[in-house]
Amino acid sequence: MEKIANLYFINLDRCPERQENFLKQCMKQNIPFDKIQKFQAIDGKTFYFPDEMINMFKDCDYFRTLKTYRENNMDEKTYKIALETARKIMGNQLSHFNVLNDIINNGYKYSIICQDDARFNDGFTEYIDKLVENLPENAELITIGLNKYADGSAVTPWDFTDTSPNDFEEEVVNDYVCKLKDTVNPCSLAYIVTLEGATNMVKHFLTVGFLKATDENFNEYLKFKDIFYCCRKVMVTSGDFESDIFSGCIDYQV
Repeated sequence: MEKIANLYFINLDRCPERQENFLKQCMKQNIPFDKIQKFQAIDGKTFYFPDEMINMFKDCDYFRTLKTYRENNMDEKTYKIALETARKIMGNQLSHFNVLNDIINNGYKYSIICQDDARFNDGFTEYIDKLVENLPENAELITIGLNKYADGSAVTPWDFTDTSPNDFEEEVVNDYVCKLKDTVNPCSLAYIVTLEGATNMVKHFLTVGFLKATDENFNEYLKFKDIFYCCRKVMVTSGDFESDIFSGCIDYQV
């Protein structure tokens, strides 16, 4: 991965088994260890959110949902579960945001950001090199990881052995890049981000705040700019770990 400066994986200290599994995945794909960086995730369950951070979430949809729950006298136990889930979503969003800031501070031209449950397709490093060579000039964030289905705690990983035509492509850009259909949600599982993209997205979120969950904030930004890019061969999918955000939750939307 000659053109990738850094591969970040976002990991909670209380989840060492995920870190161990991720590093085994990297070793299997011969990803240079000097390019791998664990980025300490913000644990929304325990983190103290200062006012300036909370202010970035003041217009988010799941805070409005929590307000509705409270106004409708949801039972306290269920409300606490909803509140904890919201806090974990906040921690996830800020973790990705902090990685973007780290990319800016280090001037990395191309970086990869992964969740710690990522599982790589074979030939990962070789494909990433080709992908970077073929990125559109206006690319800011390029999805490299998808699941066949993902909604909260329900996840069906991508089948790397499936050779049927892709059903996620809205427009083919070149042999390596497509634009995603608006209905596709990459879930911020794994993506390449450019230095320009990191800079633009940080400015955007500092201006408008976080209005939805992490993936939807990214998706809406990219769709608005018509740069909702993805690699044409899925190179990352989810592993066997349960969602840390939605584990133990009731079936509801935050």
